[in-house]
Amino acid sequence: MPEPVLGSGPVFEVQMLTLLTIAASTLLSIRLYVKTGRRRILELAWPPLLIWAVAGTLDVLLTAKAVQGSPLKEANPLARALFTELGPLGPPAASILWITLWASISLLVDISLHSINKRLNAFTQLTLFYSLALGHLYALSGWLGWETLYHIGFTLNQQHPPLNHMISGVFYATWMLEAAALSALHLTVLKKLGGKME
Repeated sequence: MPEPVLGSGPVFEVQMLTLLTIAASTLLSIRLYVKTGRRRILELAWPPLLIWAVAGTLDVLLTAKAVQGSPLKEANPLARALFTELGPLGPPAASILWITLWASISLLVDISLHSINKRLNAFTQLTLFYSLALGHLYALSGWLGWETLYHIGFTLNQQHPPLNHMISGVFYATWMLEAAALSALHLTVLKKLGGKME
């Protein structure tokens, strides 16, 4: 049976601060998309964005609970460094940086591709957001102990360090192929329904 998401005492306080920073960062990113005239990205990519929001929030809340006093439990080296240096403020700081980073990348992709090829831009935006959604789903399943590709890959990496780079490369390539396949399916369904791809 999976453990509860929320902790107690100081851990709960860190989780609530993290939740507030996620909400604030998300709302600021949405405002940025709207103010820069890129609301269409949100309208196009709402399914993976919703999955990312739910799975990502649960993932980060479980991470905040698990790493209190043991930051080395975190697999992501940048997040682990933040958790080590900032202690309880690590999860909120990591959340702000993560959301801001990917919103910025999405906006840069749009600036680069929208006027050149709207279909390629739509596919790239969807692949970006589906990869984030899948990544958080896989990470969440790791915290919950579900048997998934991510959990199996992580276990193999820990048991066989020399294979680490090869397994990680195959895993991330597969992950991106899954995101690309979901993006293609998304665009196909959208076209069948007569929706816009911009």
